[in-house]
Amino acid sequence: MLPKHVKRAMRILEKAGHEVWTVGGCVRDRLRGVTPHDFDLTTSATPKQMLELFADYRCILAGLSHGTVTPIIEHHPVEITTFRTESGYRDHRRPDAVAFTKDIREDLARRDLTVNAMAWHPKRGLCDPFGGAADLKDGIIRAVGDPTRRFDEDALRILRALRFAVRLGFAIEEQTAQAMNAAAPTLNHIARERITEELRGILGSDGCQRVWDDYMPIWRQVLPGVTDTDSACLGAPLDFVLRLVLIGYRSGCDVTERLCLTKIERKAIARLTAALDEPIPTDVIGVRRLAAAHGAEDADALLRLWHALGHDTEQAGSWLCECIERGDCMSIEQLDISGADVDAPSAQIGTVLRAVLDAVVSEQVPNERDALLSYVKYVKLK
Repeated sequence: MLPKHVKRAMRILEKAGHEVWTVGGCVRDRLRGVTPHDFDLTTSATPKQMLELFADYRCILAGLSHGTVTPIIEHHPVEITTFRTESGYRDHRRPDAVAFTKDIREDLARRDLTVNAMAWHPKRGLCDPFGGAADLKDGIIRAVGDPTRRFDEDALRILRALRFAVRLGFAIEEQTAQAMNAAAPTLNHIARERITEELRGILGSDGCQRVWDDYMPIWRQVLPGVTDTDSACLGAPLDFVLRLVLIGYRSGCDVTERLCLTKIERKAIARLTAALDEPIPTDVIGVRRLAAAHGAEDADALLRLWHALGHDTEQAGSWLCECIERGDCMSIEQLDISGADVDAPSAQIGTVLRAVLDAVVSEQVPNERDALLSYVKYVKLK
């Protein structure tokens, strides 16, 4: 079942007398019945030996200092890492020292979670010294070995554990959960970019409310000012940005302070948060006005947010869909006239067009050129 380029890499290593295994996510996914997309290998060969064996291939050497060589085989990168042990971790993120070993079990012992600490070989089968297969079957996220040590070594593992629990729909084993909460302050050592990357995977998932209430020490660390808000609203159909809006709104603070967001995301969060205190539309005209004021995309987001906050917006959502499907005019760009048709000082043209748009969305005037030009004259007289 292994891809040809992976088999070739394994043959090259084994022909030279080295031990090699598939490892990590590809093993976990295969045991879950999911087709793996990436195959990582681990081997007893040293980086120097790998460079010699794959001398005829172009190799990516970005991870060479940690024992990783990535040859390009049949146009596919194959990441191969020497069996290794790690020690130090003074910065709670990266090991101070890496030592190569000949024992696959020692390599697996340094990994974060049991479901990620399994190796597999086509002939030797599964190497699973920490019970990852059983945890996978039972739906459990468990740290490898001593959980306190695992999370003290690398604080990012705290968020990785939450992400895997959400992604797989698993429960977190009690001692692992306690160690995660206790180690929450060490997340201050993690770069904003890495925290944000993990939060995208957690808060962007439909199951994120499952890891909310019991892990407030962690959330307070990565989302400054967050309060013990009810997790029920996070189960609504929301995405990463909308959940940040919701969490910040309910906490009354800027929870994005420690995150590395794009300008577009920051503007959307600020814009939607400010709009949440506006009246919720109760008829189709109100829905059109909402879309005219904020755009159809933001109008849909606001209705979803209000629904998550406990308001009944199902009918309003249906009205918005119908308006969009019919092509109802809900923006200045959809008007059958443009600024060139407005004989007014340039500073006033936008004001006039917005007044015309409001008349159209409220069904006072049809979106027809002659009717709109007449209404422009009326607006100017006012």
